[in-house]
Amino acid sequence: MAELKNAYLHNLSHQLENHSEEVRRLFSMFTPTQLNWKPEESTWSIAQCIDHIIISDQQYFKNIKKAIDQTITGAFTEKKPYHPGFIARFFIYAQRPGFLLKFKTPLAFRPSARTEGKKILEDFILHEQELSVLIKKCDGWDINTIKLYSQVHSHVKFSLGECFSILVTHQERHLHQASKVPQLPGFPRGNLA
Repeated sequence: MAELKNAYLHNLSHQLENHSEEVRRLFSMFTPTQLNWKPEESTWSIAQCIDHIIISDQQYFKNIKKAIDQTITGAFTEKKPYHPGFIARFFIYAQRPGFLLKFKTPLAFRPSARTEGKKILEDFILHEQELSVLIKKCDGWDINTIKLYSQVHSHVKFSLGECFSILVTHQERHLHQASKVPQLPGFPRGNLA
């Protein structure tokens, strides 16, 4: 991976590589049945946790791409290190794995009905690469100044840096959730392929 000038964006890009590796390591050996298993209807399977990440992030990608396209390269060069504001710090903190409060997932962010677990894993790897490209495009830009609206709360704006932080932390939350599914009672054991 080429070294990014912005240390924070470099770290985020490295985290995305780790997420891809984690998905390969933890879930690639599971069968479609195991990837789609859930203990009850109200909970998510491994595949649904990962599909939710893709769907949620794609909602933000539209605004991120628009912000990148509307930014004249060099017009917003980095002036100071990335620093999230108060509201963003709460959103980032609330997305961490283990945060006790649970939030109702908006309908547009819920996992799809697809059950191709192996394809969802492949899509996730491609998705991480796409997000990494978006992050790298912003290297050297003032990611504190460029703003975009939240896809969940339309009256809230986040900086580009805050948005990237929220997405990566949100991924960690649901990868952690997916990693717990095989430990639940009733998870189908046996042939791993």
